[in-house]
Amino acid sequence: MTSRLSLFLACLACVFGLAGCGSSASSNQTAPPPSDYTVSAAKAFTKYWVSTLNRATTTGNAQQLLSLSGPKCQVCKDFAKSLKKIYSAGGHVETKGWKVTNVIPIAGESLKHPGFQLVAQVAPQKVYRSKGAKPQTYDGGHQGMRMFLTRSGDQWLVEKIEIAQGS
Repeated sequence: MTSRLSLFLACLACVFGLAGCGSSASSNQTAPPPSDYTVSAAKAFTKYWVSTLNRATTTGNAQQLLSLSGPKCQVCKDFAKSLKKIYSAGGHVETKGWKVTNVIPIAGESLKHPGFQLVAQVAPQKVYRSKGAKPQTYDGGHQGMRMFLTRSGDQWLVEKIEIAQGS
């Protein structure tokens, strides 16, 4: 359980460790139409958000990631903060990122505030926390999480993320 949490936090550091520093894994995902309130559009948005996280990990620029995250999403803010800290210190992350392998709607959630259980395949990562630092390495594996969305105007936002421990 501790190693999974460490992997997740490392992923945070790089991204999600939802991430992709040497690669733009899933970077060609397109966002669903903003006014689409369907379950399939919300599911597509979850994958788009992870793709955006991967891109942020690669570049160190989390601005777009934060624009897709609601103001109450603490995990989203933590991802961005970790990336900023690494990249502002001259560090970087090497990984092929996260790939969402399964998205299942959580029963009982409303269409305006849907929730999803996600499973992602996480590639191994090397996190260089500053320029010239020795890398911290993290094994890949599967990571489960629950992602809750909300609507703001005509777009989806991530309202909350819960990371599964012991996945």
